[in-house]
Amino acid sequence: MKFDDSNTFFSIDLIEAGILPADWINQINNVAEEHSEYTKLDGMSSTSREDENSKETEVYVVTGEVIYNKLQWLYNLYKNEFIKFANTYFNIYMYFIYSKF
Repeated sequence: MKFDDSNTFFSIDLIEAGILPADWINQINNVAEEHSEYTKLDGMSSTSREDENSKETEVYVVTGEVIYNKLQWLYNLYKNEFIKFANTYFNIYMYFIYSKF
């Protein structure tokens, strides 16, 4: 796999690398339409990326269990290629965290 480090950011061309299925957009859209859950991000969760004082954001999310069961290729992409990319280009060792759903 070829990584582009010619800029101040790093990127992977997943299509050029042949990692994504041909119909990846349709697969993701179909799973999101069928399995997404409505939630509000308000910064109050200990794992929230939003500031505690930020305005509430309404979003739809898909759980990791759904991704694992319905989009195995995407789950594997995070488990393998993204970890490899981060470990290679940022000189830190990252781990994929397994969890029970």
